[in-house]
Order: sequence, then C-alpha cells, then structure tokens
Amino acid sequence: MNEKAASLYIQLKMFDFATPLINNIKSPKLLSQLAKSKEIEGNYIEAEKAYEKAENWENVIRINLNQLDNLEKAK
Repeated sequence: MNEKAASLYIQLKMFDFATPLINNIKSPKLLSQLAKSKEIEGNYIEAEKAYEKAENWENVIRINLNQLDNLEKAK
C-alpha cells in the first residue's frame, strides 16, 4: 500500500508526500526515483538517504563527493 502511494506521489511530482513513506519503500527503482527528485530539488542529504536505501552506491558516492563535499567519508 505504501509503495503504491509513493509511486503515485512520485508520478504526480508530489515528492513532499512521498518522502515520509521512504522507510516503508522496498523497491530500489522507486527509491532511486525519489532520490533523483530530491537531487533535482537540491536536497542532497535526502537524496543520499534514498540512494543509500536503494543500495545505489554509485550515486551515494557521487553525491557525497560532488554535492556534499564529503571527501573524508570516502577515505
């Protein structure tokens, strides 16, 4: 139920409504879509969290290095 709601919110670009559901979303595809939307909004911390939950490590690293300037985390 939560994944369906999150999917609809993402499709409707109602990302603020989808964000609270992140802990109930298991689909890496949905999590990555939500993360991408957060990234577009400039909310890189929320984007990183969603990418991490999706186990999309390439984007987690990219955001940490390029947007959050967390070079120390990568060491």
